[in-house]
Amino acid sequence: AKLIDISTFKQLIRENGLFASRVISILGENSNQINNRFFCLTHRQSYGRLANLLLCLSERVFKADKFELDLTRKELAELAGMSTENVIRILKKFQEDGLIELNGKIITLNNLEDLQRICDLG
Repeated sequence: AKLIDISTFKQLIRENGLFASRVISILGENSNQINNRFFCLTHRQSYGRLANLLLCLSERVFKADKFELDLTRKELAELAGMSTENVIRILKKFQEDGLIELNGKIITLNNLEDLQRICDLG
């Protein structure tokens, strides 16, 4: 990543309203994402946390319902704030319920609406 001189950045903000607006928009989006993740980790039960993480990966990272996940179950557990055993158990349950399909490192989210419902209900 290339860094830009702070004085140049400030000048761009002052002189280019579209640039300034876009920077503010990006900062707002990032702030909302951080707040949502914090809320999820502190207020949702394990099913909701894992559903939220899968939806987040699908929507924000991979921008697809089917994606290759190069994370171990342990890393997935750390991101969701859960034990590895819980992640494995819940992934299996999600698969049995037809919400997701697991094929090696490929995860397919089959039922986004139900995953979102699980996420929303906690």
